Amino acid sequence: MKNSEPVDVLSMDVDDQFEDFTTASDWEQFTARLEQLLSEWLGKPVEPENVTNNWVVIQEKVTFSDFPFNFSYYRRVTTAELNDGSSIMESMEPVNTSPSYPPYILRMLSSEPDFPPCSTPCPVSEFFSLEEFAVLTSTAAEPVHKESRLKLLLSSACIALNNTTCNFPIFIQYHGWNQNYYYGVAESGGVRTAFQMIRLKSVMIPTYLSGLIDVFKSKIGQSLSAPIIITAHFFYNMNAWHEDFTYDSFPPELFDVLKVEHTENSGVSGETDKESTRVSINQWSQFYSQTTIIPFGSMDDPFSSLELVCGWPTLTDDIVVDSSTYTDLEPENSPEWHFSLKLDANADFRLRDVIEGIWNLNTEYVSIKDVLGKSIEDNEDTAQYTSALDRLTADPVSQLPVAGINTVIGSAHRRLLYSPSLYSDLPPISSENIDASLRFLFPDADPNPSLPYPSSFDRVPDLKKDATINFWENLQGVKSAPIGSLVWRLATLIGNLHAYNGGNMAVAHMWTEFVLELRYRLEKSTLICGLERGAPNSNSCLLNQKLQMLNCCIEKKIARAEKENEKNVSEDVEFAEPEQESEDDDEFFDCDDTINSNANEIAVAKFVKPTGRLRKCGRLRLLNTGEPMYIPITQDPAPLTEDVVEEQAKILVELGNDAEGSEMRAKMMSASLLSDMEAFKAANPGAILEDFVRWYSPRDWIESDDIDKFGNKIGELSARMKVPGNLWIDVWSTAQSVPVRRQKRLFDDTREAEKVLHWMGNQTLSDICHLLFPCIVHAAALKVAEEAEKLSLDYQLPVNLPQQVSQLSRCFGHICGSASETNAAKNLVLSSLSRCEGEITQIRSFQHKFPSIDLTKILKAKQEHKETYGPDFLPKHIKIEGGYRSDVGKTIREIFIKEQCVSHLLESENEFKFGKPAKRVFVLKYIPPKSIANESVGYLCLPQRMSCLVKEDLFVSAGTFSLRTDLG
Repeated sequence: MKNSEPVDVLSMDVDDQFEDFTTASDWEQFTARLEQLLSEWLGKPVEPENVTNNWVVIQEKVTFSDFPFNFSYYRRVTTAELNDGSSIMESMEPVNTSPSYPPYILRMLSSEPDFPPCSTPCPVSEFFSLEEFAVLTSTAAEPVHKESRLKLLLSSACIALNNTTCNFPIFIQYHGWNQNYYYGVAESGGVRTAFQMIRLKSVMIPTYLSGLIDVFKSKIGQSLSAPIIITAHFFYNMNAWHEDFTYDSFPPELFDVLKVEHTENSGVSGETDKESTRVSINQWSQFYSQTTIIPFGSMDDPFSSLELVCGWPTLTDDIVVDSSTYTDLEPENSPEWHFSLKLDANADFRLRDVIEGIWNLNTEYVSIKDVLGKSIEDNEDTAQYTSALDRLTADPVSQLPVAGINTVIGSAHRRLLYSPSLYSDLPPISSENIDASLRFLFPDADPNPSLPYPSSFDRVPDLKKDATINFWENLQGVKSAPIGSLVWRLATLIGNLHAYNGGNMAVAHMWTEFVLELRYRLEKSTLICGLERGAPNSNSCLLNQKLQMLNCCIEKKIARAEKENEKNVSEDVEFAEPEQESEDDDEFFDCDDTINSNANEIAVAKFVKPTGRLRKCGRLRLLNTGEPMYIPITQDPAPLTEDVVEEQAKILVELGNDAEGSEMRAKMMSASLLSDMEAFKAANPGAILEDFVRWYSPRDWIESDDIDKFGNKIGELSARMKVPGNLWIDVWSTAQSVPVRRQKRLFDDTREAEKVLHWMGNQTLSDICHLLFPCIVHAAALKVAEEAEKLSLDYQLPVNLPQQVSQLSRCFGHICGSASETNAAKNLVLSSLSRCEGEITQIRSFQHKFPSIDLTKILKAKQEHKETYGPDFLPKHIKIEGGYRSDVGKTIREIFIKEQCVSHLLESENEFKFGKPAKRVFVLKYIPPKSIANESVGYLCLPQRMSCLVKEDLFVSAGTFSLRTDLG
């Protein structure tokens, strides 16, 4: 063997000669970090942001030699502790007991029942019945699955617990993350406790109670000084509801509601209109808000299964037998019965489907023509309609076989550039259903309508519950459309059509027919029903404003036609009696657009004779002539929708501040002023600017106490009127004496009507979503309030929901919010509405199955003890007072019997047995007597616990085993 070469120690660097053992290793740094976090948590106040369902949850990131972990702290707190805000250590109330045990062992001595288990964010609490603990979980690519690593982590945890005097255990999650497999350790007051688990898929040990007792004794010892206390719970599942217990929330079909016969509504609407503004909730939803066509509730029963839990809370091993051949644990003999209803995670809720369906149109940037597909631009029937004015003046009857309301209103012609009726197959909506839909939207087309619009839209339901009354009042600020109006009906109708009657194709078809009906009414000078009269209401949604604008155009058209008829009659009278002056000479009517009121060809002398007078302006007289001053007939200001107002404001801003821009801006803003000045001159020949100012803007006429020869107070124009280049002076100098009937119309109803119809005809599906979504959400909120009002118990509606709906509705105005803001507001509203829909449906299904249970009492108890019942609407486990022999117990027995009959597992009710439980849960406790509680060694001097979960293919055991470490 060759000798190694000698090493020159002196020539080596100092760092190479020695290893510095004073430097902290990775394990020591990791342990120190755990100690630091434990100390911080113990002195940290209970902050509300760290509390979830009455559990304090604090999480931190730690590393061990570049191996990442998540270190989490859990502690259950009461409402009083949350309000107190003290630190975690201060809020821990000491327990005065002898002998002294750590809190996690004192939990075993508690008389509090192990069932039903409290809601917990971590399964460790349920396995080991703990209320305070910490968990170390790997966040690396692989979990902790080696025993050597587990022992190393447990050693760090044990040292950290000893150095910080913590009275709670630390657990290490072992094996796969989805297995809920934990090992833990705790050391306090001379007692070391090991928390161990066994998880077996292939059960190799006896799983009956007798076998589990043997396993427990083999761990702690055979010579016990006290009996083993046993808690047992057997779980029986029912997974298919019999039709007698299935809750059916299916509303009537849409077109069944729309095709209601007049006899069903005969006199209801008319009689109610004569009474007070309050109507019953049923009448209001059916005849005023039309929310009966809005679907509500789940398509199937919201509960997928029922779980019956038969419990024996206090047994001892010497009085009970449970083996493979015989058992005393029969459900009929159980002193405690609980049951729980499992929600169907895949349940579809109809109201949510309607809202989400319309919202999904937001991304459909396709035109109606593209949706319906077939163009008929080459059709000879439409060749003659080459311009908007031609379409207004022509009078053909379309021969297109388009589904519509021809049978309702007679010769309503259909002039489409695209039509679903030209498909080789059936159109999206049948002719019969289109007729019913249009009767619903335009009931005035039927001489005897079944669902007419109310005489006013201020009806409110006669609500009885304070919660729904407050909810209703807080919804008044929503920017949608009047409840029950045309736009309201259109939104609810299209929402239902999209969800359950044809999707995008049905929406496009219905929108097309709606626009056609609007054009027909414009051509036939028929007012649009279901709208508030007057100028567009800026507090309503944009679609409602557009339809109001169209109605204003139709009103103007009707008024102009009436004036023309009156003029013709007046001209006939003048022709017969030329010397007699016509009394209708001053009546207002619009002239043709081609007349230029400022044209130099109009001779002022032609209108020297006063014309266009409305009435005398008090006792005022003209300053120059002394003639009485008359108020002229003027043109009404042009009605504007919010998008047009915004567009005009944008144009005025873009003109700039230079001279040319200012002049252009002044001309745009002075159109109405010029019209009024010309009308004033026509009504008051010889008037001057001062006369006009005295009537039009009295604040700009500064009077004195002196009187002129005509009895007028002498005065002068205000300072702003005397400024050189003043707009009023310039406009007055150019104004001619022209009455309004000779002026160019400020509001061109023909052009504005065509603009509205063109705007509506060019909407994409995404645009339709934006137009209708505020009304749909508003209607959905009212639907929730209606359903809550109809419940037999008091249901608390979300307090913030009206504000959320109002905020969302304003995101869809002309000045829209950002896409992220709109989407966030939509998610809040949809979440609240979905929760209400789900909870109300659960209430109805529960009451249908168990009418004898006082659900109000159960919900009140849950509200008072949230930390026990958990976050779900209904408690996870509901106790049945009286157990098997109670009325509820008999109902549950009947549910199981009918399920077995449907499954053909039972021929006669007398043969019924609950059968084998789906799972069994046992908790075994050993509590030593006080006489040996101070023994220094062994398991038998300390309380021990083992819980077991037994299923057909799974066995899980969680043991809490304690030993004394002090030998004094």
